[in-house]
Amino acid sequence: MVEDHDDDIDTAKVEEIRQAISEGRIKIDPSKIADGLLASLRELNGGA
Repeated sequence: MVEDHDDDIDTAKVEEIRQAISEGRIKIDPSKIADGLLASLRELNGGA
């Protein structure tokens, strides 16, 4: 169950992005996502 009272999330924008993905207007590149996650982990780990 998702709470709708969270002001930090623009639910209209989220829905717009979901729609664009489902229609193929936005291409997802898994390798870029993985690279970003790894970079974040390195940063959190002190650059190790």
